[in-house]
Amino acid sequence: MSDEQTTADEFIRRARRLAEDFQLPQALLAARRARQLDEFNVEAHYLGGVLARRMHRLDEAIQALERACYLEKSLVMGHFLLGHIYQQRGKAALAKHHYGQVFEALDSRAADDPVRFGEGMSVQMLRDLCAAAQEVSSGAG
Repeated sequence: MSDEQTTADEFIRRARRLAEDFQLPQALLAARRARQLDEFNVEAHYLGGVLARRMHRLDEAIQALERACYLEKSLVMGHFLLGHIYQQRGKAALAKHHYGQVFEALDSRAADDPVRFGEGMSVQMLRDLCAAAQEVSSGAG
């Protein structure tokens, strides 16, 4: 199948397979291609952000995750990762904003609900991680 005939979802699946095989540069290229094919695909942007972060390409990770969160305001894993990246960069106000978005989006959800893109993580687990991250952030700043 030629590149032009391949859909964004197929590139996302390819990116996930490549990432599982620790072929991160190729996985990131596949995620970028998925974003090019469907600029409104939340998963393509999120996955691109995750892969870029794993490769320490933080500017690219921020750009992709910000776009994913723009497309889906309640994308808690995107906001959590952005909070973590901004916290690492010493941008406490941005980190606090994104952690706040996590709490807001999880407010009405049951503790044992699964988190989208959370790899089996529950709402309560993410709440706890986010609270710990905020505690570290406020203690450091």
